[in-house]
Amino acid sequence: MSARRLVAIAVIYVLAAGAWATLGTSIVVRTGEFDSKLAEQVSKLWGGRHRQVAPRVWVERPRQVTEQVPTQAEGTRVTVTKEVTKTVTDVASVRLSQSRIQADLQLTNRQKGLLWYDTYGVRFSAHYTARNPDPVERVIGVELKFPSSDAIYDQFVFRVNGESAPNCPRT
Repeated sequence: MSARRLVAIAVIYVLAAGAWATLGTSIVVRTGEFDSKLAEQVSKLWGGRHRQVAPRVWVERPRQVTEQVPTQAEGTRVTVTKEVTKTVTDVASVRLSQSRIQADLQLTNRQKGLLWYDTYGVRFSAHYTARNPDPVERVIGVELKFPSSDAIYDQFVFRVNGESAPNCPRT
């Protein structure tokens, strides 16, 4: 093999390697450029990241409070202090005593543009137990936040003591 032939092979090799490097770089740059745009569109179409947190549970404890309220006596400009008793409700957090949680994830690959994205169908089931911490009967409130306000939740059921709970938002 002559030196001329070796130089020709080396030049062809360097040029081919440069072409492949250029092609690879352009693909990586274009993929990264479109990935952020397409990921947002995928999130809007099929749902974004979800993070399910445990419900917030609280107990309401009413108590009597007596206050001194200044009032004006009828027909005069004299201010009189009057005792007024009213009921105030204190709210205290209650810890969950038990939770049984099941999540079944089913992978569904979705294509957007030339890129593929991992999306998941989730079947989530949870049973939480909270007990009244007081020796007397109290009102216990529960708030369950959904992981996303944009998602659709099929077959959602919320039960308290085995009975469907009414939708009573706390204000």
